[in-house]
Amino acid sequence: MKVGGISFAFDHTKPPGERVVADSVMVGDAPVDLNKTYHLCTNDFVAKGRDGYRCLADCEVIMNEDDGPKLATIVQNHFQSVSHLTGQCKSKYSHHQSIISRLVRRTLLQQTKADQPQQATLLQHAAKDDQVDFAENDRPDGRSHWKAARIALAFTRHCAIKEAEERELEVALAPKLQHRIKSLRNAAARE
Repeated sequence: MKVGGISFAFDHTKPPGERVVADSVMVGDAPVDLNKTYHLCTNDFVAKGRDGYRCLADCEVIMNEDDGPKLATIVQNHFQSVSHLTGQCKSKYSHHQSIISRLVRRTLLQQTKADQPQQATLLQHAAKDDQVDFAENDRPDGRSHWKAARIALAFTRHCAIKEAEERELEVALAPKLQHRIKSLRNAAARE
């Protein structure tokens, strides 16, 4: 089974169902939280409990194969996005499918949200400040400052995502060894 977004270590000497080392399981960069619900993306065959994955047979299916995008479409969109970002394909629209993972994207958005309270505090002080010169279209209640802050925040998010895509673009098509699954036997042999 292909694994994406998680990493773990396993001990092949243990019986099936006990081989994964519990404290080694990572989802993205964080340890798995046993009190949290995670979503799994798999094909219909495995989702029905076949190929040894009987534990998935009774799980809720959020989106089945017929309602979701076809794999060929996903792959085609990815390569079109890479072509767009590398400049190989010119388009009159700048919109494209993001090539960074949803986890990375969510982390970037959370980081920009974390900076938002500081920006809001500065704007509140600026709106209360008697020295602020308001342009003709500015409202003296400070709403134009909040609008400017929202635009600045959106621009900051856009720039952060664009930078992450540019970093990902450097390796998007290159084969890479990610070490997501580690065998304890191989680790012991190296020591």
